[in-house]
Amino acid sequence: MSSKIDHKAVAALLHGQGCANILKTVLDNREISSVSTEPLINTILDSFSLALSSLNSPNPPPHHQFSSQNMARPQKSSKKKICGIEGLDNYRDDSPSPPPDDGFTWRKYGQKTIKTSLYQRCYYRCAYAKDQNSNATKRVQMIQDSPPVYRTTYLYGTTYM
Repeated sequence: MSSKIDHKAVAALLHGQGCANILKTVLDNREISSVSTEPLINTILDSFSLALSSLNSPNPPPHHQFSSQNMARPQKSSKKKICGIEGLDNYRDDSPSPPPDDGFTWRKYGQKTIKTSLYQRCYYRCAYAKDQNSNATKRVQMIQDSPPVYRTTYLYGTTYM
């Protein structure tokens, strides 16, 4: 292993950390969620495998590479949704308040009015986007006033290959 930073391993570990934070949120709200945790667990394990194989070998075998397309589809839920879209890992949460601490540091970069909604949507980017080559973004929008319900959508770019 060289003293240079292995960016592929770091990116895989950061992706695994993000999925672990999402898994924690799902488990903390288990009573209102029917989302399957198995795809998140598999993604976390794949991230560790990719990081370790990247550190141990200059050319890791292709079957260890992480891709959002390899992620199994979880059960559908009206409250939470995890889906694999080509190039993006996506997680949506509808809750009475925006998540206060999701394990990331966010920087607000925009806000706009949505035609089909009464409420504005706020846009956030990972504060370490440039340092860690992270494409993680978050959108927060109130979707209901009484009682208040906020929709938080996390988007993770798959730049880990």
